[in-house]
Amino acid sequence: LRAKHIEPFVTLHHFTSPVWFMDGGGWESSDASEHFSRFVQKVAEEFGDLVEYWITFNEPNVYAAHGWLFAKWTPQKRDSIAFLKVTWHLAASHKQAYKILHKVCNDPQVGIGQSIIGYYPSRAHYPLDRLLSILTRWLWNYLFLDITKKYVDFIGVQYYFSQGKKFSLFPPFIGSGNTKNLPVSDMSWSIDPDAFGKELKRVYARYGIPLYVTENGVADAKDAMRGVFIHDHIQAMKDARTAGVDIRGYFYWSLLDNFEWTEGFDSQFGLIHVDRITKKRTPRSSAYVYQRIIEEGL
Repeated sequence: LRAKHIEPFVTLHHFTSPVWFMDGGGWESSDASEHFSRFVQKVAEEFGDLVEYWITFNEPNVYAAHGWLFAKWTPQKRDSIAFLKVTWHLAASHKQAYKILHKVCNDPQVGIGQSIIGYYPSRAHYPLDRLLSILTRWLWNYLFLDITKKYVDFIGVQYYFSQGKKFSLFPPFIGSGNTKNLPVSDMSWSIDPDAFGKELKRVYARYGIPLYVTENGVADAKDAMRGVFIHDHIQAMKDARTAGVDIRGYFYWSLLDNFEWTEGFDSQFGLIHVDRITKKRTPRSSAYVYQRIIEEGL
C-alpha cells in the first residue's frame, strides 16, 4: 500500500475472534481486555512504523447487538445483561488499545468505526415516535462513543440507511420501517442521503472530533443504483463539510463483492464484481462514476 501511495487504515477487530478466546468466555469474560491488549501490543510493535491510522473495533454496537441481543451472529444469544457486559468489555479494551498504540507508535491516530443509522420518527408530530427515535439514536449511535469519547482521535462514521421508529399501544410496542417510502437496496435498506448528512452533523456537534466516513455503500447486484448512491452521499457529505463538520476522508464499501455475515455472497456491495466460480474481477460502471468524482469532484 505504501509503495502505491495509499494510506492504510488498519482495523484490529472486525467481528472475528479466535476460537480459543470465545471458548474461554470471549467478550463476556473479564479477561477479554487483557487478551486483546496483548494482541494490540504485538501488532503495534510489528507494524507501528507503517501505520498512522488505527481503528480498534469495527462497529462494536453491531457486533454486541447481533451476537448477544438479537441472536443473529455468534454466539447467538438473547441476553440483555450479557450485551451490556460485552459492550463494557469492548469499551475497556478500546481504551487500553488506545493507550498502547499511543505508547508504542509515533503520533498515531486512533479511532472507532461506528455504525450510525439515520433514525427518525415515523409520525413527525407524534411525541412518542419522536422520543423513541431519540432514545434509539442514543442507544445505537452514541452509547459506545459516549463511553470512549476521551480515547478517540477520530470517529469513523459507517452509514448505510435510515429507519423510522413508531410507538404502538399494542405488542411489540416498537415498530421500525421505511416510512418515508424511500428506494431500497438489495438488502431492503432505505437509501437516504439526506439522513446521512443530518447524522454527520449530529455526531460532530455531539463530540467535536474529526470524522472519517469509513463505510458507506449499497448492495446492488445489478449496479442500477450505485452510481447515483455514491454521488448523492458524497454530495451530502460535502454539504456537511460546508456547514462546518470536520470530515477528513471517505471510504466506499466495498472495493470488491464480499461475504456478508448472514447473507453470504448474495448481497453485492462491490465497485468490482467477483465471479465466485472463476474468481474473475470486473469493474462495474459505478466504479468509473466514483473514479470521475475522485478526479474531478462533484
